[in-house]
Amino acid sequence: MQNAQKSASEINCTPGPSGGGAPRLRLCQRLPDGRSVRVAVLLGLIICLNACDLLYTLFARHEGMLHEQNPLAHWFTAMHATVGLISFKILLVLIACRLLWRVRRSRTAPYACWLLVAVYVVLALVWLAWSKQYVIAVRAWPALALR
Repeated sequence: MQNAQKSASEINCTPGPSGGGAPRLRLCQRLPDGRSVRVAVLLGLIICLNACDLLYTLFARHEGMLHEQNPLAHWFTAMHATVGLISFKILLVLIACRLLWRVRRSRTAPYACWLLVAVYVVLALVWLAWSKQYVIAVRAWPALALR
């Protein structure tokens, strides 16, 4: 009964004798626990959603319609440092993902990941609404697209 309750990652993977005294090798593979898999998938989703945010940010900046709310990112946009802005956003996401990955086995890690996914989905929907309004405005006033 105790062996049935062990997860796949806790199974002892030592070779044992089989019939005739020859060593028998058991498949020894450390399988990730379910929570780690969920956190990994959610972190991948967070990275994808952040990439969408970055693309929309760069597009809005290119069109001259961006007012960055983050003071550090605003500094990069004011200095016209596109590479710095991209590096800053990527660095922040990588730091956050690394921190969440380190605590992936805690009970709250998946909830934190889901919260970030929800925030980025809302942000993506805001960017989508903005882009639709932008397209409507450009169709109505083509001079807006000449920036």
